[in-house]
Amino acid sequence: EPTFGPNDKFVRYKKLATVRNHVIERSVEQLYLNDEDYILFADSDVKFDKNVIYELIKDMESSKADIIAPMIFIENYRNDGNTYFYDTLAFRSIDGSHFNHHNPYFPIQDVNRPNEVSGVGSFYMMKYKVVKKTKFTGENDSEQVEFCNKARSQGFKIFTSPRLSVLHVNLEKYNMQWH
Repeated sequence: EPTFGPNDKFVRYKKLATVRNHVIERSVEQLYLNDEDYILFADSDVKFDKNVIYELIKDMESSKADIIAPMIFIENYRNDGNTYFYDTLAFRSIDGSHFNHHNPYFPIQDVNRPNEVSGVGSFYMMKYKVVKKTKFTGENDSEQVEFCNKARSQGFKIFTSPRLSVLHVNLEKYNMQWH
C-alpha cells in the first residue's frame, strides 16, 4: 500500500494507484475471474462508443495482447488540420519514447493492425492475469506508465490499436490544463 508524505511529488499518482488496486480487489471479491477475463479502465473524462470495446477485444485476441488501448484524441480539437493526441504522458513507443500530440503520433507499423508499445493510459483493456501479477504503486509520474513497465518486465505484451479511437474531454472548454 503506497504511503503519502507531505512533500511527496507523486501523491496524486499514489492515490490513483490505490484506487485502481482497490477496484481490482473488490472485483475479484465479487466475481470469479479467470486469467483470460477482461478488465477495462476508462478515465471518467473519456467518451467512447461501446463498439470500441468489442473491437478492442478482437484486436487483443488477434495480436495476442495482454494489454491494449485505442488511440486517445482531444474532443473537438484541431491544430493545423491535425487531430491532437491526448495521452502523451502514458503512451510510449516500444523503445519508451513519448507519443507526439500531432501526426505522426509514433512510428506506426500498420494503421490497420495493433502495434506493440511500451505504455498506454486513460483507456485500456487488459487480461486479468496481468493484474494478478502486477500492482499499481504510483511511485512515478504516471501510475499507468509504471504499471505497463512492470507488466512488460514480466513478459506481458502491450499494444495500441491505431484504427480505434476514443475522445478525451476538451479541457480548454472548462478553462483547465491538459497534462
